[in-house]
Amino acid sequence: MSASRAGFSPIASDLFADMDLVALCPTTRVSRYPYDFESIADASPPTPFIYTGGLENYPDLIERIAKNRELFGNSGAILRGVRNPQVVAECLSRQGIPFPELRAEHAVLTGAKWLMKPLQGSGGNRIRFCNEQPDARLQSSGGWFFQQFISGPSYSAVYVGDGSQATMIGLTQQLVGADWLGAKRFAYCGSIGPINVTLKRQLQLEALGDCLVDSFKLLGFFGVDLIIRDDEIWPIEVNPRYTASVEVLELAMSLNAMSLHVASCRKQSISPTLPRATTTPTFGKAICYADADIEMTEQTIDFARRLNNKTNWPVFADLPFPGTFVKKGSPIATAIACGSSDEEVLNELKSLWHSFEATVDRQASILEH
Repeated sequence: MSASRAGFSPIASDLFADMDLVALCPTTRVSRYPYDFESIADASPPTPFIYTGGLENYPDLIERIAKNRELFGNSGAILRGVRNPQVVAECLSRQGIPFPELRAEHAVLTGAKWLMKPLQGSGGNRIRFCNEQPDARLQSSGGWFFQQFISGPSYSAVYVGDGSQATMIGLTQQLVGADWLGAKRFAYCGSIGPINVTLKRQLQLEALGDCLVDSFKLLGFFGVDLIIRDDEIWPIEVNPRYTASVEVLELAMSLNAMSLHVASCRKQSISPTLPRATTTPTFGKAICYADADIEMTEQTIDFARRLNNKTNWPVFADLPFPGTFVKKGSPIATAIACGSSDEEVLNELKSLWHSFEATVDRQASILEH
């Protein structure tokens, strides 16, 4: 939708190929993630390309696709650096920016609480607490590291990089592991923003963005998951691509996000006029996960369509086609709400999901299809 508003004619490749995406543009469903993307790209017109959630974990794939078309985003070489938590920790440490302690997968853990995290992680999937004797089966599988657990509210700072400096777009509060959305403990399930910050915190966040762009030459939109505690910011992870928080800020701040992304990736001069968070409405999104096996019905889709026709944005997005079976634990759809405060938006999102779930057909079991 952002690309369309910016005057582009997008072509999509997507794991779900939901109804609203298919209605918007030509869409190919990805059956074997992430392997199908390369063959889909080979069969597509020679357009520039953008990757989103999770594909930053496959730098070799990004490099192969970028051989034949322009990349609006960060190259494989950049990804290998910025997705290495130890390298990020060392860069931030040189600038006096705190980062949680890290341990290798074979380390003995003592003292503080620790998280066991996959190196190829995205959206909080597969993260779990661990004790001094982590699960041997998981540990032996490789591709894991341990990170000190930092308690506190979870946020995402959103930036645009031009390879030399960062422009901070805004801060959003993240919904993580929300029970009312059926999410797992560390699963990302939404964002609310923009969040107003003090001048001191604004300067801290700007210094963080500039440090990352200077160190890794980041291009386009990128996000930093972080914890704010005791007037100090603790970066947790860098997401070096167009993130899930961008659409919340785009709606709230009347930005043309995709135009900014493309211009910065081409290292063109950008000077977006950014309103203060105190002068903008607050937007939020919430992703609901199925608490049982369900089937999407015409009744559910009609309910979503009626609400979508009343606003300038989709109240419900990422909608599966009627007849789609959604297994327990899988995402169903995304709700988007607007209000005058974080609390008002959160309450509206809860109300929307309560009404939506009343239309859902829960199944005791699903036959193989």
